[in-house]
Order: sequence, then C-alpha cells, then structure tokens
Amino acid sequence: MNSKARILVVDDDPDLLHINSSILQSAGLEVIEASTGNKCISIAREILPDVILLDVNLPDMNGFDVCKQIKANPLLANTHVILISGVEISSESKVYGLDLGADEYIIRPISGRELLARVKAMIRIKDAEIALRKSKEQYQMLVETMNEGIWALNEDGVITFVNERFCEIVGYPREEIIGHPVADFLYDGNQEILKKQIEKTEKGSSTPCELTWTRKDGRTIYCIISPKPLFDNRGNYKGSFAVVTDITKRKETEEEIKKLNEELERRVVDRTMQLEAVVKELESEIIERKRIEEDLRIKEIAIASSINAIAFADLEGTLTYVNNAFLQLWGYDTERDILNKAIMLCWQDREKADKVMEDLSARGWCMGAMAGRREDGSTFDAQFSANVVSDANGVPLCVEASFIDITERKRTEEAMVQYAERLQSLSARLLEVQESERRYIAQELHDEIGQVLTGLSLSLEHIGSLPSNSVQGKLNEAQTLVRELSSKVRNISLDLRPSMLDDLGLLPALLWHFDRYTAQTNIAVRFRHDGMNARFRPEVETAAYRIIQEALTNVARYAGVEEVEVTIMAHQDTLHIKVEDKGIGFLPEKSLRKKSSAGLTGIHERLSLLNGKLIIDSLPEKGTRLTIDIPLIGFGK
Repeated sequence: MNSKARILVVDDDPDLLHINSSILQSAGLEVIEASTGNKCISIAREILPDVILLDVNLPDMNGFDVCKQIKANPLLANTHVILISGVEISSESKVYGLDLGADEYIIRPISGRELLARVKAMIRIKDAEIALRKSKEQYQMLVETMNEGIWALNEDGVITFVNERFCEIVGYPREEIIGHPVADFLYDGNQEILKKQIEKTEKGSSTPCELTWTRKDGRTIYCIISPKPLFDNRGNYKGSFAVVTDITKRKETEEEIKKLNEELERRVVDRTMQLEAVVKELESEIIERKRIEEDLRIKEIAIASSINAIAFADLEGTLTYVNNAFLQLWGYDTERDILNKAIMLCWQDREKADKVMEDLSARGWCMGAMAGRREDGSTFDAQFSANVVSDANGVPLCVEASFIDITERKRTEEAMVQYAERLQSLSARLLEVQESERRYIAQELHDEIGQVLTGLSLSLEHIGSLPSNSVQGKLNEAQTLVRELSSKVRNISLDLRPSMLDDLGLLPALLWHFDRYTAQTNIAVRFRHDGMNARFRPEVETAAYRIIQEALTNVARYAGVEEVEVTIMAHQDTLHIKVEDKGIGFLPEKSLRKKSSAGLTGIHERLSLLNGKLIIDSLPEKGTRLTIDIPLIGFGK
C-alpha cells in the first residue's frame, strides 16, 4: 500500500475533523482538511486526492451532492469517495450514496482502528486498480505490437478481437472483421478444416493447423493457426484465442526450393554413385561443423554475459579464460591481470584449493563453499562447482569452474539468526514485565485497598447497631476511609501511567513526576531542559518518560545520593537525555552481561524499538551518567 497516499477529510465538526485527521496522519498518510462541501470540491480539483472521507451532513450542501459532483468530474475519476455519517444511517441512505458512485459508506460511531483499516483498504483497492490498468495497457501494447496476428473467437466461431497485425495479414480493417464468423475469410475448402479444428479446441486440444486465406485484395495467403481454448470456471467452452503466423513467403520459398530440388535431383541422377557418396559425406561434415561452430558461439556468448563468474583452466590449473563477472568478483581490471596464473590463487585457504584439485583428478568434478581472495587482499564467500571437460573420446581437455558470490546471503542468514534470538529475548522480557506488573497491582490491591475496604465494611456494618447520636461519628470515620481509598486508587493509577503525559505532554509529566519522586525518596532533582515547548509523537514521549522514570528508580535503589541531575534537550532531529548522579557507581558491562539490572535492560529494549542509543559511564565510587539519544526523524514532533 502507498503509505504516502493523499487523503482529503471533510467534516464541519472541528473535533471529529481533528480526530479523523490525527488517526490517518498517525499511519503516515498525507491528510488535507475541509469543513464545507464547496471547499471539498475546490481542494479535490486542485490536489486530486487518492481518497475523500466525506461527511454526509455539511453546512452548505450535503455529502451526497458533493459525491455526485466529484464522480461527474473526469479529472477525479481515480479518486475514491467514502461517505461517513452518524445521522444518515438507514439502509436507504447507504443505498442512495452507493448508487451515486460512493465507494464506501461508514456508519458512526466507528473506532479509530476500524476507520484507519477502512481507509487503508480503499487505498489498497485504488493501488490495485492502478496496477491492473497499467498491466492492461502493457498487455494491449504488447498484443498490438506483436509480429504475429492474434484473434479471439466466441463459442460460435465469431471474431470478437483482432490485433493490428492480423488486420495487415488478411488486408481488412478491424471494423470489417469484428463480429463476423472467421470462416468468412477462409479460402474455399478450408471451412471444413477450421470446423474440425474448432471441434478439437472445444475438447481442450491446442494443436496448430495450417489454413489458406483470401485477402481483401484477392491474393491467397497461408497461415499457421495456434489456438488456445477458453473455458469458464464451470468448464464450459467459451471460445478461443489463437496466434496467426503468416507463412506465405515461406510457402513460396518452399515451392521455389522444391522446384530447385527437383532440378537438382535430375542432375544428380546423371552423376556416379561414388560422387553422390562424396557429396553426401561432405554435406554431413559441413552440417556437423556448422552445428559445432554454432554451439561454440552460443556457449561463448552465454559464458561472457553470464552473471556467474566462470573460468577455464588447463589440466595443470593455469587460467586460460575468465568472463567479466569473474573479473568483477575478484577485483581485476582486465584479463591480462589474471590469465596464465594458477586458479588456486583465487582461494583464501590453499589447503582447500589443493583438495579441490585432488577431487577433480579423482572423479572429474567437485562443488562446495569457499572463501575467495581478491586482488586487493579482501575476502568473500562463494559457492563453486568445477568439472573436467573431455572430448568425444573421453580425453580430458581442460577444467571449467563456476562461482557465485554468496557473501550477502550469508550475512542475511546470520542477521536473521540474530533477529530471531533478539525476538525471543524480547518476548521473554515482555512476559516477565507483564507478570511483574500483575504481581505489583495484585499486591497493592490486597495490601492497600483490601485493608481499607475491610475497615470500611466493618464501619458500615457497625453503624446499624449504634444509637442515633453515635452514627455521625462512624459516618465521618467511613468517609475518611473512602477518601483514603480514593487516594490509594489514584496513586496506583498514576504509578501505572500518569494521564497528564497524554493530556499535557512530556514536560508537565516530568515536572509532576520529579515532585512526587522527591517527596517519596527525599532525593532532589536538578532539572534543566531546552526545546520542550512542542509536543512529540506519543511513542517518543512515552519512551522518554519511562526511561527517565527507570533511571531515577535505579538512583533511588542503588546510588545512595541526596541529589540527581536530569537534562533533556530537544534538537531538530534528536531528543538528548542525560541522568547523572555522584553515587556509588557500578561496572556497566558486568551488570548487563549478567542481566542483573532489569531497569537497564528495559531501557535498552525501549531504545532498540526507536533506533535510539544509550551510553553508560560509571565506575565504583565514581558516580553514574546515562546518556540517551532518541531520534525524532521518522517519529517527528
């Protein structure tokens, strides 16, 4: 799907317009907005969008009329229209909109994911239509530029299509051919041949046959017909198409050759048997020689133009020929730089090269993997096969070897293995984090909220047995427990994810977290920032918040300090974060190797998803500094 497809979103409700635009922009689509029908039509004519998400109820004209005008405009023939409404939701409205030409009709309310999926599906349909149209144009161009004639017949033998070459062959214009039985253009007596051929074609046969035709100018022509039957999905015969090859000149040549042969035969009769035998032997030798020369020429061209590196060497292993692909693979400029050298110099491992020569001597062939050594000393991985070439009597003549560079393939295979290992590790880490969060929430609910609920339940049960003058005190006590319960629920919710991160952005969320962190740990946070007035994409803000939160948690657990410094700077393409303390420090490589720090592991995993970078500077008793860079390009502000 084209991720840069252009979407025109039309809605007079500013909130719905913003929501729909944001959903589509989050998927990387280009979004243009309009709030009226007239503005929609004006913008559509100017930018020719791929898809228009059009609200049915608009202030100046309804979406049905807008859709009708768009579909009537030839310039917007490739634009797909999706009508959307939370008011016009009846079946009659949908039918009316679709009859006007709308490509989709969406009923509100609809989730953002479904809306995005519907728009993406429409973009895929449009892309498929464009590809189909291009394919059809290419196919039509190919058919019309062929050197062979093409016809298509229906099940009654009536011509439904011909290409330009067929018109040239029979001498009729296309309009005088289409719609007529193909038998009308045949020479007398050929109709029966065609009838039998059609009967064979109906049974699935595609055997070529020769037919004689009468051109419009009266000349007789000869053609080879190569038919192909057409069946529907139920196996019913629906006609055929055929390639028509004009062999008139060949027939005329054959007739001329036939006459010449008859004359030659009359002359040969007068010759002696000995001369006839000599001539036949000479003809056989000439034919064989031409065949051998042609085979050698074809093989030479194939070898020279092959994408595989090919070399020939004599039986002693000295190179006698290499193609261009061989020169490129081994880094040589010309054949002079490599010819007359030992082919074994191409191997990085000389012992393996000697083993190859031993296998060739023992069984005449060998194949396998190798490490190649280029002219500049660099190496590469290759797959090779070699065999001894012998003459017709089995006498060895030379060695032929073929090489394929598999360096990139091996790198890809190694990368795939590393990716699989990484994916497995991330999956295990995800399950571990999920279980940890569940244990935390369960413990908080049991220890904190459970106790308060138990106290509240006892207080409420006790109220019923109290005299009226004591009820107010117990009610006050119950209200205190309710307020305590609300506070604990709010704290648990904030620990899971502060709502202000989504509502207000990264900077307000961090300031709130620093105050709460200091109140809980008695560790002061010195905070410096720049360029933080703008909002970032949600995944960037979430990652930055969680990374800083995790880093501060590690400071509270291990550093033993009363103060920590946090710096965050937003540059044009990078969000730069630094968390530094003067605490007890640690050995980063040892900790990461043993995976003893779940916090650092979590930071690494978050950054890997954003192509970010983490640098840890720490030594025992020397403090710790974390430097984090999160790219904004590809995620954007």
